[in-house]
Amino acid sequence: MHKEALPGEILTAVFYKVGKGVNVRDDMTLVDIFDDAAQRGGEFSQFAAHPRYKTSATLANAVTGMIGGSGMTRASHSKNLSATPHTLGPFGKKIFQGLGKETKEIVRYVAEKIRESYSVSEDSNGIN
Repeated sequence: MHKEALPGEILTAVFYKVGKGVNVRDDMTLVDIFDDAAQRGGEFSQFAAHPRYKTSATLANAVTGMIGGSGMTRASHSKNLSATPHTLGPFGKKIFQGLGKETKEIVRYVAEKIRESYSVSEDSNGIN
């Protein structure tokens, strides 16, 4: 049996599965994708958006934590996010592999929604 994943671990696994070359914006689309996943339950329920304000404090805090912990970068003065090589490499893989089966399925779903919703550069090599 695995331990319950922390929000930062789930976000790491998602960005690991999103892969390189996807221009993700820290915006309502990202909140909506995680809120949709939260409705599926399990460990993603912690990412539910506030019904009135349409924000997810858990998602915002996890993004901030990953930026501070060098798992993600934010382009200067923008809302653009990208995973670092640390997240895209063996560390991200280990985090993903440590998740439970149901959580892995939702991580894959969220990663696919992110790839569908945001632009992918020509040198992208999404990890499936």
